Formats: sequence, structure tokens, C-alpha cells
Amino acid sequence: MLISFSTRHIQPQFFIAVPLVLERILKEIYRKLNAKSPLAAPLFDYAMQYKIRWTQRGFDTPIINRLICKKINEQFGGKLKLIGVSSAPLAESTHALVQAALNVNVVNAYGATETCGGSHMLHVDDLASSCGVPYSSSKFYLKSWNEGGYSTEDKPNPRGEIVLGGDTIASGYYKMEEETKRAFEVDENGEIWYSSGDIGEVLPNGTLKIIGKFERVVLLVANN
Repeated sequence: MLISFSTRHIQPQFFIAVPLVLERILKEIYRKLNAKSPLAAPLFDYAMQYKIRWTQRGFDTPIINRLICKKINEQFGGKLKLIGVSSAPLAESTHALVQAALNVNVVNAYGATETCGGSHMLHVDDLASSCGVPYSSSKFYLKSWNEGGYSTEDKPNPRGEIVLGGDTIASGYYKMEEETKRAFEVDENGEIWYSSGDIGEVLPNGTLKIIGKFERVVLLVANN
């Protein structure tokens, strides 16, 4: 079953998901299409690409919405309007296709335990695939990771490790001095900055896009 009995009957207007859940939703959609007819999936792809193309230009597709998207949205109760996504990078193709197929807005957010929750979020009316801009309590900058091939001098957009600051940054890991020194830094003004280990790209409109992660394993286990 794609969606549980309770979800269809609760009829949510908003829910939170991780990228893997959206990928499984698409997988189930295609499974059902392929079970109907060999032509069902190709026709669905054509309709979705048509919708994505015109939606990006600022136009709606009411016929596709009524004939295709409404039936898919009904699997979620029929009132779903917004999906919030976080915890991992979301592929642009998955973002666009889920947004089109369910006729909803898919909103990316970004944050970490070390930032006490979210630090960035895309505006609910923005159709882009970035994580948006920082909350008023958060700020960030990119730090070049030359060994991995990411630099703040990259063209067309700067890329690098995301370093987060602001009022919600933790002071460090409990009884883990070495890990704290490696991930947290106090600047000359006494402000704490957290090196996330996530690789980001700043788009021309100033929004942040997550494009990868480099290996820095942090064991969240207190020393005895």
C-alpha cells in the first residue's frame, strides 16, 4: 500500500518527509502505472514533463491536474497541499516530479542537531529545489574544500562546506573535546561556528542548495 488507511482518512494538508519517502512514492506510482498498461507510464511521463515545463514558466495545467494529479493526491486524502523535506539532499528530478504529480508545493529545509533544528527553509511558494535562505536566527558561509574539488571561487556558483552560525548553534559535544574542537570554532567576537560537513552551493538568488557531504564521522557517545 502506498499510503496507510489512516492517512487517507485523516486528509492532511501538510506532511514532513525525507527524500527516500518521496522516491518510494514515485516508485509506487510507476508500479501501479506499469500494472495498468505498457503505455501508462510513458504517457504519465509526457504529461508530467509538460506540466513541469509550463509551471516553471508561471502557468497552471488545470486539465492535467484534474485528470491525473487529483487521483494521485486522493491517495493522501485529497487535500494535500504542501510537503516539507529535509535530512538529506533531494534530487531535482524527484522534487519536480513529486511536486507535479501530486500538484503540491515541495519545500526543502536544512538544519542539524548541532543547530538545534532547522537553519534554512525554502519559501512555501517557491518552486525551486534549493533549501532557501537562513532563518532570522541563523547565518552561514561556505568554506572551500579543495581536496574534494569544491571552492568558493567556483563558477558559475560558489561551492564549499557549509559553516553555520547564529543564536541556535550548540557550544559543542558533551564530554567530546576532540570532536568539539574539530567541528566547532569560536571566532574573535566570541561567536560559535559549526562546520557541518555538508557541501553546499549558493545560487544566484542567494539561496542554499545541498549538493553533497564529505566524510567526517562524529560518534555521539559520551566518553566515560
